[in-house]
Amino acid sequence: MLFRSLKSLLFTQSDSKAEKLAVEQLLAGDFASAIRGFSAIVKRNPTSSNWAHLGDALIGSGDPERGRDAFEKALKQDPSFPPALTGLGNAHASLNNHPSAIRLYRQAIARDPGHAPAHNNLALSLMAMGDLEEAWRESEWRYEAASEIGRAHV
Repeated sequence: MLFRSLKSLLFTQSDSKAEKLAVEQLLAGDFASAIRGFSAIVKRNPTSSNWAHLGDALIGSGDPERGRDAFEKALKQDPSFPPALTGLGNAHASLNNHPSAIRLYRQAIARDPGHAPAHNNLALSLMAMGDLEEAWRESEWRYEAASEIGRAHV
């Protein structure tokens, strides 16, 4: 799925074996197992990160409506969590609600200007809306960021 942001999984480290296993299942594309794992995990440890992981698994399985619900629960815990804002944007984009997705991606970028999945998915939603010029500018962000990193290491 184009809009799924697996990189958001890397923002939070987990000490729980169950959480690590569920993340591995999600990254491997075993969405059914990841959904079972994170559904149990959020009952015990309902963090914004765990809800966001569940949302990613639900979207990956083709259920953006339930994914949207999981991301909304993540944002109730932490309204400024960029992976949850991006994930909620992904759910809206999967439902062809690109104006809402664009708004959410911009919120994620405002909270964390270096959040690459939000920049990438913003460009994709802008393209879907036919705004190719702005989509191209947004796509160039990654090249500017890479250039900045290169200059910092010289």
